[in-house]
Amino acid sequence: MFTDRLEELAFLAREFERPSSFVVIYGRRRTGKTTLIEQFIRGKNALYFLANEEPEVFQRRRFQALLRSITNDPLLEDKRDPLSWENLLRLFARQEGKKILVMDEFQYLATVYKPFPSILQSAWDQFLKDSECMVILCGSLISLMEGTVLSYASPLYGRRTGQLLLKGLPFSCLEDFSPGSSVEKQIQLYSITGGIPKYLEEASRYDSIFEMIEKGILDKNAYLFREPDFLLDREAGAAGTYKSILAQISSGKKKIGEIASAFQVHPSHLTRYLKVLRDLGLVERVVPVTEPAPERAKNGIYRIRDPFLAFWFRYVSPHIDSLEIRETGPAMEKIRASFETDLVPRVYEDLCRQSVPRLYSSGKIPFLPVKVGSWWNRADEIDVVGLGEDGILSGECKYQNRPVGEDVLRDLERKTEKMLAAEGLRTGKVFYVLFSRKGFTKGLTRKVETRKDLCLVDLLP
Repeated sequence: MFTDRLEELAFLAREFERPSSFVVIYGRRRTGKTTLIEQFIRGKNALYFLANEEPEVFQRRRFQALLRSITNDPLLEDKRDPLSWENLLRLFARQEGKKILVMDEFQYLATVYKPFPSILQSAWDQFLKDSECMVILCGSLISLMEGTVLSYASPLYGRRTGQLLLKGLPFSCLEDFSPGSSVEKQIQLYSITGGIPKYLEEASRYDSIFEMIEKGILDKNAYLFREPDFLLDREAGAAGTYKSILAQISSGKKKIGEIASAFQVHPSHLTRYLKVLRDLGLVERVVPVTEPAPERAKNGIYRIRDPFLAFWFRYVSPHIDSLEIRETGPAMEKIRASFETDLVPRVYEDLCRQSVPRLYSSGKIPFLPVKVGSWWNRADEIDVVGLGEDGILSGECKYQNRPVGEDVLRDLERKTEKMLAAEGLRTGKVFYVLFSRKGFTKGLTRKVETRKDLCLVDLLP
């Protein structure tokens, strides 16, 4: 199914209106890049070519057959030896009117036939850019796409008129995949899929979250059982090392020194691996939002950013041996015991932080913070902290099975005072927000009626 992506379609439409354009679309597997392109080129004069890892001559022959099917050019009749890439691209450019050339999984052709980026660059400079042509290069291997198209060393550098890094769908789209479901169920679903369209499509086949987990992930023949292997083998290489790092982070080792200690290596040996995982958007290094220089901060911690990988390394990886012999019982027992109390609350906190702009646009908070994150020290943690020119936002997120009471507000006020003192923050205004899965006590509800510096949010705004 196709949902949302309105901004992305609008971007492509603007590029299409140019006399000629050169667009790069890239992102991790399963984010719906091809589906987006299919939606965009529908009804337009477009040649869609899917590159792969077969020898270059076979791909060139296949490209020629596709071009012949849309142009009926006699020069493209079946021959033992296909025309050169330059001549094929020239014949494509000869078509009258606006046209689109899509080369999906471009990085494979650029790897199999290393001269191709230079050939395409020459064709663009000489005739494609003057032929009312829109070129779309699409790829799912972020590292290769950046190297073959976007980097300064690439022959194609400077030719693109726009690029689109496609990520998972926003939380607001989950209603389309789970119509009529509660917000709680959508949060749980997002805690597994992270908004990746293909994962959401797979989840929509099942009646419940736990059925989806047991049949769609834990079953050794399930579509998502080996997904981290496919993702890391393609993107990173040395998948074993990357999986081991992710497993250590999942187990609670969040500082680089702790991770390195588990490997019995110096932290510098892991720097490049962690950089790759960060570049892929699978891992993030988090520091308190009050840090003025995040990259140099010594109190940064690593966490798995991708919800599916966080789920997989929390519940699948530790039970991989039993799952290989189709024994799902131990994994499901652990999931039923801790999924809603361990993994979901962390994702819920992320969603609460992402919702801060909506709180402002709906008038529930009086200012829009410039930076939003969290804050912690050795003793305390504040889930949501927003720093703005007009004040500071301080928030607590409670994904629990009971209403939030006045004690939570008092504790948040205490921690906020400690944060202000520790960070030397001077502000005349602090605004408090409490997010709750199960609502609020009557006492707290009455209190919000008399305070202008407090907002209560049921689940999400």
